[in-house]
Amino acid sequence: MKHTKLLIIVALALLAVVLVACGGQKATEAPPPTEAPAQTQPTKAPEPTKAPEPTKAPVAELECTDDLGCVEIGPDEPIHIAYMLTVSGATAFLGEDSKGGIEIAIDDRGGELLGHPIELTGEDSLCNAEGGQAAAQKVASDPTI
Repeated sequence: MKHTKLLIIVALALLAVVLVACGGQKATEAPPPTEAPAQTQPTKAPEPTKAPEPTKAPVAELECTDDLGCVEIGPDEPIHIAYMLTVSGATAFLGEDSKGGIEIAIDDRGGELLGHPIELTGEDSLCNAEGGQAAAQKVASDPTI
């Protein structure tokens, strides 16, 4: 009986997540059409106008406003993403599932983001405080992440 209640709660939570994720923006209604005034005299068709020549927009310099800083990526450099998961020991299945989800997400994007290849690396947190601290220090010390 306890398992049935738990399954129902988990199913409802998953349903709520799906409904929130699938909810779109509210459609805006088009304004009602207005009636054109009656014309008493025939009008000439407007003469075609020449399209303006395209101008190059100036490239705006991006300014980093994040308190933690920003990562600059060169034109041919990959976007480096790192994970800190438990991928060994008795709880490895938790980290392996999460790592698999990350890999699926990268594959869904074709292995690229904004025209840059995605590079995935990771550290094993060993599911303990020491392993987590060591993994965090390794990830945080890499400026490419």
